[in-house]
Amino acid sequence: MAATEAEPAPEPQPAFEPFSTLKSYDISDQLEESGSWFKILRAPLLVLLLIILSIVGFHYYQRTKFVNKVSSTLAQDAALIEEIGSYEKNNRTINYQEAIRKCNEQVRKRDGFIELLNAADPYLYKKVLDDSIALLRAENDYVKAKRNYYENVFLWKTAREQDEMIKRMQSGKTENVNLSIQELGPETEAIKEARAKVAAAVDAVNKARELLSQAAKDFIDLPSQSQLIVPETIK
Repeated sequence: MAATEAEPAPEPQPAFEPFSTLKSYDISDQLEESGSWFKILRAPLLVLLLIILSIVGFHYYQRTKFVNKVSSTLAQDAALIEEIGSYEKNNRTINYQEAIRKCNEQVRKRDGFIELLNAADPYLYKKVLDDSIALLRAENDYVKAKRNYYENVFLWKTAREQDEMIKRMQSGKTENVNLSIQELGPETEAIKEARAKVAAAVDAVNKARELLSQAAKDFIDLPSQSQLIVPETIK
């Protein structure tokens, strides 16, 4: 009996690997491809970033320039209002010629402030700029009303003292005449009307202050405003 041919030995089976279906791969190609895209996009991204920074920087510059100009102007204006108020409060008697001179000087300076703000670039803040100019104009009207009041009092006082001087000279007296308020007599209607105009101007300024305060809220630190004075009696 012929010997049977030996069956070939079975090929060894690979050992079981639970994650054998997950083949490892080299990611260098993907990284190289991503790097290429980054190189391509880097220049446009940098340009875009520079544009954004330029816009933000320009906005900040314009805002800062506007705020500084308006704040500085309003601070100088507030000092003028304080000056005219202090002159009245701190003097028992008023030199009306000096008061008129101060008013003229203040009107001239405030006209300069108005001209300065009119020439300013409002950028995105036209409402704030318009209300600031409106306040300056209202305050100038107030100072002009005060000046008109001072002028009327000065003319009345001067006329009364001249009349009294003539009377004294006729009786042989030559001393200077400086009548007290009681000796001057009743006010003229012109003085009363001038005082009423001052009161109306005060109301207008207060309204302008309120409008500016609303427009500039959380934007510009407005200077403290002194209380406006309506002269109740002649000094």
